[in-house]
Amino acid sequence: MKSNESLVKHYESTLSPISQAVLEAGLRESLRVQELFERLRPAMEQALQRLRWVANLAMQEEKAITAFQDSHLWPTPSMSRPLMNKIVRLHSEGKSQVIPTVVARYYKKNDYATLKRAVAKWESNPYFLPRMQIFKDALEAHINGRYTLTIPALLPHIEGIAREIVEQYGLSSLEPHIEGGARTYPSTAFGHVVAGAFTFNESVAVRGLSRYLEGIMYLHLGRGFEKLPEFSKRKSKINRHAILHGVQTNYASYMNSLRVFLALDVLSLLNPEEDS
Repeated sequence: MKSNESLVKHYESTLSPISQAVLEAGLRESLRVQELFERLRPAMEQALQRLRWVANLAMQEEKAITAFQDSHLWPTPSMSRPLMNKIVRLHSEGKSQVIPTVVARYYKKNDYATLKRAVAKWESNPYFLPRMQIFKDALEAHINGRYTLTIPALLPHIEGIAREIVEQYGLSSLEPHIEGGARTYPSTAFGHVVAGAFTFNESVAVRGLSRYLEGIMYLHLGRGFEKLPEFSKRKSKINRHAILHGVQTNYASYMNSLRVFLALDVLSLLNPEEDS
């Protein structure tokens, strides 16, 4: 029988080549992985930078939505970027109470020029075109301060236009954007638009409007209108069901009339005549 020393030497001579081969194979694999990582590093850094950009964009979007939302408003295609920036700034400075006034003046200045341009642009949208006489009459009433007429005249068409789109394309119903909110045809239609179809401003407008529609304007009031009191207290809260069922009567104001125009303005983004 071989001594322990000779056994050790025997196994050393036997295992050394195998261990060496394993070590060399491991080293080659490690170098290959390192080389692969170095090749992928630029793409990984670019992807990480892209993720940071998306996260920052989402944060800016939420910040803009919140700035408008606290005043029961939302951005629209007819708003300028300087106006949007001003509203975000006012909100950050704790001056949200003046935001409705700023928006009101923006749409009133130069004899309602911005609002008139916005309504005129709707004529290029095939969903709006059959309703243009209603919209033009409502615009005239709005300019003349007949808000009791503009709001009930326009409210049904927010839902009517979106319903036409949803049914035309067979779009499935989606969960509300906000917890406890009500599903609406507009938010369902917007929810099916492909990612990237909207610009940053348009995306903020769509999300802001969807929250207002689901949480306030189209919120279901219950079988006995038990949620009505919250709409009776504040004029800035208008509800389609309460108004058109003749329950909410304190809705007539310049800002509420403007809100309905602004809702339609965002809805006009759903235009099959345009690429998006």
